[in-house]
Amino acid sequence: MKRQSLALSLLWSHVTFALQELKMQNKQLKNIHLNLKLIPLVKPIENAMDSFHSMDGNVKLIYEKNKQVTMAYIDEEAFTEVLVNMIANAYEAIEDKTHGEISIRIREQGRWGIIEIKDNGRGIDEDHMNKIFSPFSQQSLL
Repeated sequence: MKRQSLALSLLWSHVTFALQELKMQNKQLKNIHLNLKLIPLVKPIENAMDSFHSMDGNVKLIYEKNKQVTMAYIDEEAFTEVLVNMIANAYEAIEDKTHGEISIRIREQGRWGIIEIKDNGRGIDEDHMNKIFSPFSQQSLL
């Protein structure tokens, strides 16, 4: 009986902790305020790339510049942070750092500006593809 009581108590403390963590994350999400401005998409890309000058010299970071300037209403600081995280994730996914390559390019499709980030890393398991846009999820944790 004591063992069941201890197990329930432990379970209850884990659930309580998880709920507190979710409440805190929810509060943070509600407090996000974007500063949207019309800027060239190249700006946050170049800002993000500047963060990776010290990256392992064997991993190539290639930026294919678009001939025309693609403009978008974005929060430059927040979007730069997103791009930094995506480039960092691409770098982590590259197992063979001696032949690593991360390419970034902007293209347009109709009225949409599209940023493509590709790497020659291991990729994402198909089982985890439906979770890639879930907040707070990472491949290493999936």
